[in-house]
Amino acid sequence: MARKPKPIQQAIQTAAARLAFWFIPLLPRWGLLLLARGLSRFVYLISGKLRRVGHANLQLVFGDEKSEKERREILRDVFHHFGIVVLDIFWFSRKPFERIERWVKFDPSAEVLFTEGPWVGITGHFGNWELLGQSIAAKGYPLASVAAPLSNPKVDELFIQLRQQTGQEILPQQGAMRGMVKCLRNKGRIALLLDQNTLPRNGGIFHEFFDRQVPISSAPAALALKNKAKVHFGFCLPQKDGTYHAYVRSSLDLSSGFDPREDITKVTRLMTEAMEFEIRENPGYWLWLYKRFKYLNVGEDPTRYPDYAREIKPREL
Repeated sequence: MARKPKPIQQAIQTAAARLAFWFIPLLPRWGLLLLARGLSRFVYLISGKLRRVGHANLQLVFGDEKSEKERREILRDVFHHFGIVVLDIFWFSRKPFERIERWVKFDPSAEVLFTEGPWVGITGHFGNWELLGQSIAAKGYPLASVAAPLSNPKVDELFIQLRQQTGQEILPQQGAMRGMVKCLRNKGRIALLLDQNTLPRNGGIFHEFFDRQVPISSAPAALALKNKAKVHFGFCLPQKDGTYHAYVRSSLDLSSGFDPREDITKVTRLMTEAMEFEIRENPGYWLWLYKRFKYLNVGEDPTRYPDYAREIKPREL
């Protein structure tokens, strides 16, 4: 977790968050889209560090498959779509059930989500992952997910209230595994992000992601295997008209043919491949600005990684 801000910083951040929760929901949908486009263009221009990380990641994944111009266009799309995602955190806080019903369109493929559990939903920092969980819960199928605490406790409390207002349960990181196990045992549903750097000391394992070793959580695979839960890969993408398209790309049935102790790596690979496929299909919706290839496993060639990468430290293993 980031360092806790000073009291005056906390007060300013909290006031800004409350103002955003009051003002942004008052905007018409077209006004929010216009604001998102303007802000994202401005942020793109001033965020040189983020642009460099994004270009490094795109170069690593696509190489000569895409021209420099194509990579710049993808990165602009990322800033634009992420701008909509951020503003929609606030916009959907007002009349969430009505707005979700109007603006989130579920593809027929998503019908598998509206079933009794146990199932594990896998997504990433792709499209609007926040709204996806809220929208499933708003349909009468509450699920549990884990959220990292924000450095400002008061702002963190505001966001937790927002995430839970349609029935979603937010589990704190401390003791989250216990909560997820309980949920699945009770035939419930959980949703997890797959594309975060989870260090080995925190239960992560190094695994291939776009042909590079990255630390990835083994928890999704372990939980699904232990509880023989189905796994659904779901996503929620913003559209030009302001709506969202929510869908399930594919599913895994782990009820038979898998060993809960021996197949964690195998299932993690299947999950990672599904995430890779989605990113390649729709690259403008993934958060390329994140240092996903930050940690070098022991013995890895640093020339195959972005310049922001560093060797993992013994205390991180």
